[in-house]
Amino acid sequence: MADVKHGSEMPHRTDPRDPKFMSAEAAYDLSNLSNKVLLFTGPTSGLGSGCMEQLTLTDFKPAKVILVGRSASKLADTSKMLESAGILTSTYIADVEKPKAVIQCCKQIVADEPVIHIAALNAGAWLTDKTRVMQEDGYERHYCTNFLQMCLFIDYLAPTLSASATPSSRSRIAVMGSFTSFGMAKGNLAFEHLQKGQDGPYYLMQEGGYPYAQTKLAQHVYCKQVAPSLAAMNVDINVACPGSVPSNTPGWLNIKRKVPNCMWGCVWSMVGARYLNEGAATIMHLCGAASMEGKSGKYADFGYQHRYHRLTIPVDLEFYPSNKGKVAPTTANPALRDKLYAETADAMSALKAKYA
Repeated sequence: MADVKHGSEMPHRTDPRDPKFMSAEAAYDLSNLSNKVLLFTGPTSGLGSGCMEQLTLTDFKPAKVILVGRSASKLADTSKMLESAGILTSTYIADVEKPKAVIQCCKQIVADEPVIHIAALNAGAWLTDKTRVMQEDGYERHYCTNFLQMCLFIDYLAPTLSASATPSSRSRIAVMGSFTSFGMAKGNLAFEHLQKGQDGPYYLMQEGGYPYAQTKLAQHVYCKQVAPSLAAMNVDINVACPGSVPSNTPGWLNIKRKVPNCMWGCVWSMVGARYLNEGAATIMHLCGAASMEGKSGKYADFGYQHRYHRLTIPVDLEFYPSNKGKVAPTTANPALRDKLYAETADAMSALKAKYA
């Protein structure tokens, strides 16, 4: 872990003369984490593991990290790593594809954890089944794994986050989004396929690409919609783009299986691939940067075409700096945001009643 880059050591580009950019000191600042209680979903692999490494390296360590994952053994390993760095932990088991498990986990967290200052909702995956798969509640797998679990965590944790805010420090929700919400979904949410579109499009770049990009876009749309009501509770919510970050997650493992080893270096260069801790920088910025105090409904995008970070100041969620500032039509449309919120509220209500 000693050679992991962090802070201003990460490859980056900025321009102090351009108001669109921030300094490296502001971009990689984690001072807001100091002595806070941080909840983190999906901490044991992929980008989550990069974030955990950053926590062990920063001088601004949280007092406690609440770890939420599906593997007890991996959670134990992550907990041991953090506690060896002087950070207290608690662990909770939940498979985010299963709403029943998420609801039970959320209820247990709310009962056990009186204080949560920051919720980093990182869990999610690009799944690569050969065809669309509907999970046990009749929803498409990506819908539950990437989107619905995020909404459930927000719904259950918001009161605790609100109660944990102070006059000098609002609580935060940071969501791991994706550039695919515009790069692949073009900012247009296909409502007819989102929840239960068993016969909807599936292949986009590779298996699962279409529902993955759609559910990542749904995150943007939903977070934009709930930002004002959460802000009134002294809770800010923002979304991060990690860029292209090869990892041991299903989507990347599927790509690696298809690409000859001799070509992997070329693919890495073509997609502007980053190491895990480099991809983690945007969600860590949303959690830890002092400059994000009081900012809500923003999108942290350090670029995705190149390995280096373009240190763009977070923008409103409908905008995409890496796509020349283009606007996502669904995210920018209040009526469509209302539609997604209402449909999601109905789905959550039904599941809460089912698993009461």
